Amino acid sequence: MQEKVYETVQGYRLIGIETEPNAQFFKERFGLPMSLAKQAFDGIWIRRTRIDKVTFLGHDEIIRIRPVTIFDTEFDPPQGIGSEN
Repeated sequence: MQEKVYETVQGYRLIGIETEPNAQFFKERFGLPMSLAKQAFDGIWIRRTRIDKVTFLGHDEIIRIRPVTIFDTEFDPPQGIGSEN
């Protein structure tokens, strides 16, 4: 899998790999069977390789997805990552 940059409508740049959580994750996190949880979420899960977290992005939140370059930096103020430069 290739790392990608996910640019959001809020102006955030998230770097990671698209992933699919397993049934145990949904059960522990939401107390739901995987079949119900997958229906409730319309978007993609991203394994944020640089901060070792999993983030959910709805399809309506994503502006652009592109391959990461060596010059890319993450910008995610709620996580305390990056600057606006």
